[in-house]
Amino acid sequence: MNNVERKKKKSIRHAQLLTLLFALVLLAGSITLYHVLNQESTVEVPENENTGGTIAAKESTEVQHVQLTLRSGESWGMTRQDDGTYLMDGDGWTVDTDAADDLLLVTATVSYEDVLTEDPADYQDHLADFGLDNPTVIADVTYSDGQSVTMRIGNASEDTDDAWYYMTIDGDDRLLTVASGTVTELSREKALMHTVVQPTLHKARMDDITFADGEGNPILHWQLQGNITDSDASSAWQMVYPWQYPADEDAMTNLRTNLSNLRLGAYVGEATAENLTAYGFDSPRFILTIHQAAGTTNVTDDDGAVTQKDWPESTFTLTVGDAKNDNVDYVLTDGSIYITSHFSLNVFMSMETLSTISRYPVLTAAGNLKSLTIVDESGETVYTITREARVTENNELETDSDGNTVYDVTCTKNGSEISYDAFEAAYIRMETATISGRLPDGWSSTENARVTMTFVSSQGRTHVIRLIPYDALHDALELDGCSLFYIIRDGLALNLETEQ
Repeated sequence: MNNVERKKKKSIRHAQLLTLLFALVLLAGSITLYHVLNQESTVEVPENENTGGTIAAKESTEVQHVQLTLRSGESWGMTRQDDGTYLMDGDGWTVDTDAADDLLLVTATVSYEDVLTEDPADYQDHLADFGLDNPTVIADVTYSDGQSVTMRIGNASEDTDDAWYYMTIDGDDRLLTVASGTVTELSREKALMHTVVQPTLHKARMDDITFADGEGNPILHWQLQGNITDSDASSAWQMVYPWQYPADEDAMTNLRTNLSNLRLGAYVGEATAENLTAYGFDSPRFILTIHQAAGTTNVTDDDGAVTQKDWPESTFTLTVGDAKNDNVDYVLTDGSIYITSHFSLNVFMSMETLSTISRYPVLTAAGNLKSLTIVDESGETVYTITREARVTENNELETDSDGNTVYDVTCTKNGSEISYDAFEAAYIRMETATISGRLPDGWSSTENARVTMTFVSSQGRTHVIRLIPYDALHDALELDGCSLFYIIRDGLALNLETEQ
């Protein structure tokens, strides 16, 4: 029988040596890694080389003259005056201070971003490739010390991550790059340098508004019935053309808000005969006229303090000429032509005739009602409201948590006291009643009114409603003498739940 040789075991000592050697190797590696991780880096990161530079470095007060020639062919210049302002060459008007300051930022210090080449031979035969054969803008700047710089700026780079333009400087052989922000300021059209005085339009001072066609014929006309200081002035507007009819309070508030936010765009030119013809004012499309009563408003000064300012009576007229494009229209006001947003004007130019008409026949709020007289088949009924201010023991007016005077209110019906709460609840239901539909144009009736209701406010303002039979279910609604709508029969009935 053959003997099978067994696999010999390693001695214990040999195994221990191997283990110790492995541990030493791990320890050495850990120490090395520790020093690598904790030692200070000695590798220097190279900084990006700054290849930009400055052609001229002056104070803004040293810029004596700037002449800009745009790729469009427009050319204009401005010259510094002794008082620090700038006059537009040839026209003589004072350049807007903010616009001048923005331009001075890039003309006082003329700088470049990078040098593409110092050898003109590299680009002189390829000026068109860089837009330098017909520059985006040529800027000539003259300083008070006699130095002058002429920048010729071509096309924008095609690098979308780093916007810049090609530029050369007269007397300098290099092809340079310039920041896009500088080009934006240097590419200003002349009209953008003119001061634009925005109209002073106060919603609270408006008391007459007219929209007219180009010949001055009214399209829509509203008037305030009363004074701008009346406590119920916001609800006292009336359309006077094409109908004499009370206007909706919310609609008129929105209209006056939009008018007060009207803003002019860039200045175009004076209203010379040539300009009036060129921009469509020989045959204007629309004329807006706003009359404002004399009044007082709060204004905020430069320090943030609120003070009161008195304003005289005034009339603002805006005439709309041709459209410059789909977004901008030419407008004329106070002897000057401007552009302004078509969308802001279209709110008025496209306003529907009935958009500001009141759909609620009852125009006097319950809290402002002094009396209501109803005449119907049963006779005449007069409701009278009396409000007496409460006086404290200190002989001062009592006020609620909002600071409003507290009143004791009583109601009488033909002289006999009834529950004011019951009357108010019935009256509020009348306030929420709305018209049912529009009467045919030219509608009239020979029938007498079924019901006549006369409302008198605390300020003495009067509204009269007459309900005239229209069909089996409706009455024609005559409000302050004008009939436009009909309403469901008995929709304006004053139904008191309880009477005292």
